[in-house]
Amino acid sequence: MRAKVRKNKYKNPLDEPPRSLFMKIADIVFKSLCSVAFIGGMSLMFIFGHDALTQCDYFKAQHVIIRGDSRLTPEQIMDVARIKTGTNILSVSLPGIRKRLMAVPWISDVEVYRELPGSIIIFIKEHKAVAVIDLGRPFLINQNGDIFKEAVGEEAAGFPVITGVDCADWRSSQMPQTQVFAAVMEILNMGGHEGEVLTNKMIKTIQVDREMGLSLLIDAPVALIKLGYGDYRKKYERLDRIFAYIRQHDHVPAIAALDLRVVDHVAACLNTDQGSEGEKKEVKGGKA
Repeated sequence: MRAKVRKNKYKNPLDEPPRSLFMKIADIVFKSLCSVAFIGGMSLMFIFGHDALTQCDYFKAQHVIIRGDSRLTPEQIMDVARIKTGTNILSVSLPGIRKRLMAVPWISDVEVYRELPGSIIIFIKEHKAVAVIDLGRPFLINQNGDIFKEAVGEEAAGFPVITGVDCADWRSSQMPQTQVFAAVMEILNMGGHEGEVLTNKMIKTIQVDREMGLSLLIDAPVALIKLGYGDYRKKYERLDRIFAYIRQHDHVPAIAALDLRVVDHVAACLNTDQGSEGEKKEVKGGKA
């Protein structure tokens, strides 16, 4: 019995009539036009949407809230930030506002937020000056020892003045901390606490000698304190006892200077009528 022969349904693609070159090109062009039309439509939708949001009265700035201490008035801050009441809060650049405010020397950091529907909030952090450093011209330094601006007018009033230094003595990217920098900042940090024997308000000048260390011109019973380098806490404790003794005893002669550069040794230079260096008296040990 002969087997039934099934009809072969496989079609060879080569047997199909080839599409014309014109149809292929037309198909490619049609798909390209559809893609361009879709992208163009989406772009227009985003543009119109952006314009609608940034021009909508609902998002107008009704409040510009400024927080943090500032030497600038709110009006000056708004002027620097280029913000006006009624400006659409979605149309302003927050990074741009921050960049403009950070250009103000007294400002150390800025954070800017939107609060929908109509508020812009600006947090301002200022440098806190603790001293003036004399580098040929007076500059203000903050509690971290960073030089942040030149002192102009009355800005230097009331701060200790650091003398005898140059840029090489101060902190830099190549030399994060020098001996001079560390010593001066330790004195300033100690003097920033109320109740310290020598507060920063009492220190007029911090004189730096690279070899001999620090000397302080102060507004206190003794005009000049030679501290040298290191052991400042122990030296301040001894100085506190000396000042207490002077206040409690009227017969103590006027002292022009105290030398505390050696932690267990005190040398006092007495005032004289002739204006000379005066008589020196030395005390050793821990009683003074």
